[in-house]
Amino acid sequence: NKITLAGIETTLRRYQCGDVLLHLPVWRSISMSLEEIEGRAQAWKEQLGLGEEAASVRDARSTVGGGSLPGMTLPTRALCLKVD
Repeated sequence: NKITLAGIETTLRRYQCGDVLLHLPVWRSISMSLEEIEGRAQAWKEQLGLGEEAASVRDARSTVGGGSLPGMTLPTRALCLKVD
């Protein structure tokens, strides 16, 4: 199908040009620093109006992928909600 081929072509061109970090969301996410992730988690916590008693940002591990990178994880920061 032409749409599928166009998507594959665009993705391959991004790799060829070397700008995958700018244009492919998965690589943009994988390449984020822990400081950036921490900032996003803290911002979500503030936007939700959650205090220290309701939520915290903690160290965690994120799974990178399934078929292409099975079992690979990266360090991350997670917004953890406390539930009664």
